[in-house]
Parts: sequence; C-alpha cells; structure tokens
Amino acid sequence: MTKACIVWFSAALLALAWATPLPENSLYHLDSSWRDQNGVVLKLPELRGQIRVVALIYTHCKSVCPAILEQMKTTETRLSRSERSRVGFVLITLDPEGDSREQLHQFGLERELGDNWRLLRGSSADVRELAAVLDFKYRKNSNQEFSHSAMITVLDAEGAIAQQQVGLQDGTTTRLAALRRLLGSGS
Repeated sequence: MTKACIVWFSAALLALAWATPLPENSLYHLDSSWRDQNGVVLKLPELRGQIRVVALIYTHCKSVCPAILEQMKTTETRLSRSERSRVGFVLITLDPEGDSREQLHQFGLERELGDNWRLLRGSSADVRELAAVLDFKYRKNSNQEFSHSAMITVLDAEGAIAQQQVGLQDGTTTRLAALRRLLGSGS
C-alpha cells in the first residue's frame, strides 16, 4: 500500500470516528473552551479518539496534588512504549486565576511531563462544570489554597469514565488494568 493510500485511509477512519455520535455519558458533550500549556485553545471533544488519564490539580498545591501527579507519572512509566503512545495524560487546574498558561507550561517543564501531557486552564465556571460531572469536590480556603478531592479518572476514547480512583491510595495497578483493557492489550 502506498504512503498516499495509508494517509487517505487514516483520514477516512478519523472522519468516520468523528461522525459517530458520542455516548450519552461522555464528558465530551461539555461545550467549554480550554487553553493548554502551549496556548492552544481547544474544546473537550478535540480530546476524542485517545484514552485519557485525567486529574484536577493546582500547581502550587503542596499536599494532595503532588501525590496525584506522582501516581499518574508512575502509571505512564509502567505502560509499554506502544501503550504510552495511545494514552494521553491531562491535568486541569482548579485555580484558573492563579495558574496562568505560562505557569502551567513551567510546571510541565519542571515535572518533566512529555508530549502526551496536556495541562488545561479554563474559566472558573468551566472548571466547576467539569468537576460536577466527575463528582470532584473542591472549595477555595484562602487566596492560595484549595480543599479538594483526590481523584484520577480514566476516560475511554469517547470520553466516558472507564475507571476512577478516589483517595490517595496507590491505584496504579487498577488503573493499568483498566487502561490495558481499553487498549486491548490484556496484561
């Protein structure tokens, strides 16, 4: 098969996937706009087509967020190279007023988050809406700090919740099993 045929076939499959309606329970029905750490504006449906590991954090958190990030990074490192290329990691700031695009970018650099990581910032209303859909609880305590759930969510390629870890216990093994089930790679 020629390279042109492969490109055409891939484009046709992608177009077909986008033409398929989203499942009723997909987060990608939310119409919010977000900006990533590189300044790219996107809507959640643009994340469609790849399995995602998602968490809500804020960059200056000193307690829960570093533990969440460490578990996500452990999950990433325990995936094979092939699996890793098919899974995206998404961090969404709880603090859009305090976490600028530049701060998210710097946070990603300092934590050595690779190309398959998106750090998103939206309006406070968009964050509240997404948190409600995920059943994620948070509130601002002071000018700088938030009380919030500890949660990591695995979304299937259509944006439906496939697995959710609530709490700080290490859920890497369960998360990896869910990811591999979605990837079709078994173990």
